[in-house]
Amino acid sequence: MMSSAPFILPKMPDLPGFEDLHRKKHVFHSARWDYEYTGGTQEKPDLEKLRGKRVAIIGTGATAIQIVPELAKWADQVYVVQRTATHVGPRNQAETDPEYWAKMTSEKGWQKKRRLAFDAYVSNSKGYGPDLVNDGWTATPAGSGFLGSKSKLVAPNEVEEHIKDLYTLDLPRTEALRKHVDKIVKDKHTAENLKAWYGSWCKRPSFHDEYLQTFNKPNVTLIDTDGKGLDRYTENGIQYNGIEYEIDALILATGFTVDPDLDPSEKSRVIIKGRQGLTMKEYWHSPDAGTFLGVTMPGFPNLFGFFRGGSASWNHTSSMDNEATLVASIVTKAQKQVGGQGQRFVIEASKEAEHEYGLEVAKRAAWFAAMSSCTPGYFNGEGMATLESKEPKTQEQRLQQGKKANWGGGPVDYREMVEDYAANRNPQGFTIEVVSAQA
Repeated sequence: MMSSAPFILPKMPDLPGFEDLHRKKHVFHSARWDYEYTGGTQEKPDLEKLRGKRVAIIGTGATAIQIVPELAKWADQVYVVQRTATHVGPRNQAETDPEYWAKMTSEKGWQKKRRLAFDAYVSNSKGYGPDLVNDGWTATPAGSGFLGSKSKLVAPNEVEEHIKDLYTLDLPRTEALRKHVDKIVKDKHTAENLKAWYGSWCKRPSFHDEYLQTFNKPNVTLIDTDGKGLDRYTENGIQYNGIEYEIDALILATGFTVDPDLDPSEKSRVIIKGRQGLTMKEYWHSPDAGTFLGVTMPGFPNLFGFFRGGSASWNHTSSMDNEATLVASIVTKAQKQVGGQGQRFVIEASKEAEHEYGLEVAKRAAWFAAMSSCTPGYFNGEGMATLESKEPKTQEQRLQQGKKANWGGGPVDYREMVEDYAANRNPQGFTIEVVSAQA
């Protein structure tokens, strides 16, 4: 089973002057943290070597929100470069009640029960009991705009109303978070710039009890670029709106390159060949390509992975559990069908099964039209969803694109669908061929 490996190439802003900056200043990506320069270790991240230094960090997403408060504890000056503000809520940490926890974890299947409750609340899928997690994540039902939801099917002519409904659902949370900024950040201008204005489905929700407070410190300056990013790098530092900020080090908390058009093999930087030497790249970019159950493709026998057409959750463990359990069930049933343990066989999804499943995925794909309302980010391919929404497509093009979407019914609906599939006696939708011992 192959990994989807979406986050392997660190991304950096493509601006003029980088060679000049890199030659004279220290630059590194947050995914390649340089403890030799900053001091500290993973176990004890005291960045004592930053004393007396001026540090800039580009990015205000989930990673930077964790880094900025630590930089502010040690560096003389911290410049936080923001393209887009992030919704940041309180963590609301609480002591674990040992008695309650012991009782809850004594129940068989308690992990699955909690994952199901979490997935139901974050995908606005009603009817799954009380909120067993009850944290900031489960108070974000409009995150379903990115995750999908079993609450309803969205037809192409209902997209505008669907997006309005998501904003209505989201407004209480986003308004509360903007008021949260006002309560914490003392400088009104800075506070206004730190307020996110887009839907909760557009970027990963974040929670921190020190990030917003950091902007009250005299050694921290927010450089809000109003969605545009910096002008350029210079040999002395960074420049925005004609103003140069001199620094000693630049940290790029700018995430990873995520190209939505890449096939799974390209994401992993490998070449995968199937039947008749067909590469996965050739298959993926051919008309009418798709997956079966989000975990396999016709023409690539014995290959399973976490491909599109499955389902996403803020809890990645939940997604992995869904897919791994499904694949294990398929292989186990196929093994029993061919004669049991030790029998060698080849299993491959049929083209008919891929086509039928693709139609079901495409039927739910309009749910994700809400991504076109988002600011650029890796969730929408740096704004590609917005650009595509402005270009009219034929029905055939919409179908082809829809077949490669995630499961619009959301994580709970996907789990129930694959559990129903796994309950079948035989692995339907596959061809299974016994391989002789001499093969």
